[in-house]
Amino acid sequence: MGVSQTMAVKPAEMSAELLETVRNRGETEQLEQRLAELSHERLADSLRSDRQRKAFWINLYNAEAQILSGRRPLLRRLRIIYVAPSVRVAGRRMSLQRVESNMLRRKTIFGTHKPHWLTGSWERRVRIEDVDPRVHFALNCAAESCPPIRSYTPEEIDEQLEVATRSYLESEVVVEGQVAKVPRLFKWYSGDFEGRDGVLDFLDGYGFRAERIDFRSWDWSISTREFA
Repeated sequence: MGVSQTMAVKPAEMSAELLETVRNRGETEQLEQRLAELSHERLADSLRSDRQRKAFWINLYNAEAQILSGRRPLLRRLRIIYVAPSVRVAGRRMSLQRVESNMLRRKTIFGTHKPHWLTGSWERRVRIEDVDPRVHFALNCAAESCPPIRSYTPEEIDEQLEVATRSYLESEVVVEGQVAKVPRLFKWYSGDFEGRDGVLDFLDGYGFRAERIDFRSWDWSISTREFA
């Protein structure tokens, strides 16, 4: 691809192309290099809305989780790939955990809200503005319990996240009496749902009515190429 053609491709399209290349078992190195060499200005200019930011970071996370799990299976088994700064984008190196927590959740790696004044300008210009808990049903960390992988577009991401959320809940949530047995991600990220009561309200909105929650264990067995 020539320079002019490369410049015409938007970053959100690049991350989607990277994910599609992973799906088709293609070579990803050139696409990864293009993402690494993006200027921050170009990235920020192309990610002006939360729709664009969510699509970009979700696709990038899912693609890199697959790539890194294949390249470094031992680090994946030890779960080190989540904290290693192996994701290269716009002149920065970051971990999968940072992509998830900082860019898609506005949180620190410890799960607390990151104040605006502690956030650097690089991150502030490309992270989401409003937390959307549905992203947890779109991210796949290459573990057996993760949701299936889909490719997201800025134009349709709200509808796509609804489909992903409903599909995952219908597959993984079981209500027995007044107890909802739910994936453990609801415990890890309960703050994104505004606590246990918020989790119950969220579940109720999708037809799962309960008064208590029982968190199921998470299967960390390596599971790659789980595309919807």
